[in-house]
Amino acid sequence: MKKTLFLFALLVLVVAGCKNKKEEIPVIAEQVNLQLTAYSNEFEVYAEAKPFVVGKMSNVLSHFSHLPDFKAFQKGVMTIRLLVDGSEVNQVLDKPTRKGIYSFDLTPKTPGAGKIIYDINVDGAEYQVVVQDIVVYSDESAASEAAKIKGASRTNAT
Repeated sequence: MKKTLFLFALLVLVVAGCKNKKEEIPVIAEQVNLQLTAYSNEFEVYAEAKPFVVGKMSNVLSHFSHLPDFKAFQKGVMTIRLLVDGSEVNQVLDKPTRKGIYSFDLTPKTPGAGKIIYDINVDGAEYQVVVQDIVVYSDESAASEAAKIKGASRTNAT
């Protein structure tokens, strides 16, 4: 009798444990960053940024290297300019955040296609590196979807 009762209890536990319950798994939005690479005759820049959205601040973490030896850029005044349909936002940094790294914060004003121009001033000598094919989106969902699709960086060689 005890054996039958034990087997019945075990059967009840197995059946109760096998109920087809659908658990809702919370969806966490993944932050997708743009990866940008561009070159001039003197410099290489690799940057990561949140997708650009009108009215939302996007940090552009930019890594600069001297060419042809790819040594980290150590000193100089750096200006970033985001140009979209005649509208410009910019920021000037007098020195790198860390060796070779400048951290810019831009808040775009206009949606559309544009470009980023880095103006580099080193001891009175001026240089430029241009990143083409930048898009500023009117809302965050469009920006996030486009960044997922774009994925890999684009290279601009001059």
